[in-house]
Amino acid sequence: MGQNRRVFIIGSQVQPYDDSNVVSETIRRCRVRVVRRLLLLLALLCFIPSVILLLNITAPNPTGRRTSSASPLVTGQGSGSMIGQSAEVILARDLRLPNNNDFNQRQCLCQNANAIDKRECNVCLPVENLNSLYRIPDFISERFIAESKNRQDLAYSGREVDQISDYVVAARALNIPLWVYVRVDTPVAPEFTRLVQSSGGDVVYYFTVPGYVDPVDDLAGKGMWAGMAVLGGLALLKWGSRRRLPHLVRPRHPNDPLSKAVTSLNTAQDFARRRQARLRREMDEEWNDL
Repeated sequence: MGQNRRVFIIGSQVQPYDDSNVVSETIRRCRVRVVRRLLLLLALLCFIPSVILLLNITAPNPTGRRTSSASPLVTGQGSGSMIGQSAEVILARDLRLPNNNDFNQRQCLCQNANAIDKRECNVCLPVENLNSLYRIPDFISERFIAESKNRQDLAYSGREVDQISDYVVAARALNIPLWVYVRVDTPVAPEFTRLVQSSGGDVVYYFTVPGYVDPVDDLAGKGMWAGMAVLGGLALLKWGSRRRLPHLVRPRHPNDPLSKAVTSLNTAQDFARRRQARLRREMDEEWNDL
């Protein structure tokens, strides 16, 4: 009598079916799935943060950016006032605030509001213990004071210290932080940084210069491409595995003479039983007629 065997078919290779093959193949598939899922998780953990970093919207300063949206003028590209104003224009756009130096803005930090010329200040915010009668920061809002310093260096000396010290005093009085934005390559004196940080804000190396490459952007770009490469490789492996994974095939019963004889005998027995039942019904009907 023919045997009803099941087989594995892998491409053009045929392997006998038995329990050991099934167990080993199941274990192999589980391992493959686990490895692929781990690779997928690692790829996503690499790709998603890299994209977020490249968007440049997660920095802990009022702009939300690590670096400026454009490069301001630098030394040799214009006068001192032009260089300073170019940074203010960029920072105004990034902060989404009007420049406080504009004539229609002029919100001043005033030691004595009554002594201020109304043509100099449209609004006076009273602050005591200033080094000057009044100060006009580049940007001021309910949440912070911001000042741009588009300079080659920022030493802890001269008028800059008096100005920033007044801004720190005002920031503390108003209970808001002070943020000072400088070029990415500007040397800043540590004492200057500590002074600004005492307000709750910080010095931000922000304005880009020609030839500058943000190291975070560089690393994030590499991470994004690496994540995309792994995701693409996993997609190709998934597509290819659908064509190579083994599957069970149940062949039909062999059509041998003994099987035919058994089938014919069963058919004859069924026919005899049906014929016998019919004769009995006919005899019962004739008896009832008598």
